[in-house]
Amino acid sequence: MSQLGQFDLQMMLIYHQLIHTILDFPFPTIALLTGHTFGGACPLALAHDYRIMNSRRGFISMPPVNLGLHFDGIGSLPRLKLRPQIARKMLLEAHKWTGKEALEDGIVDAIAEPEKMLDAALELGNKVAPKAKMG
Repeated sequence: MSQLGQFDLQMMLIYHQLIHTILDFPFPTIALLTGHTFGGACPLALAHDYRIMNSRRGFISMPPVNLGLHFDGIGSLPRLKLRPQIARKMLLEAHKWTGKEALEDGIVDAIAEPEKMLDAALELGNKVAPKAKMG
């Protein structure tokens, strides 16, 4: 195996470890999607329990699908976290959602103005904190 191949394998393993760390975290996690969430950032966002997206800019999508690029586990999180119709749009069509569309389709839990995103996350965190222990 070439060094580049070994590097790619190491990066893939680190990425999978990061995803599993978020999924297995003993408390609820909240992702703030402040801009475009494409490719590997999409499963990373889906790994979180809650997602808040910028209402003014950014898309969420899986554009590697358009190129025929499918990495191990690419479909696991969309299939687990989203309705089947939405997961298919993401995984088979590489559909691109705005914040409003992502909220309507249940991909994100809220949208907020850029300057209010942190406030929205803190409000949500304070709401779930009393019942937060997951593990």
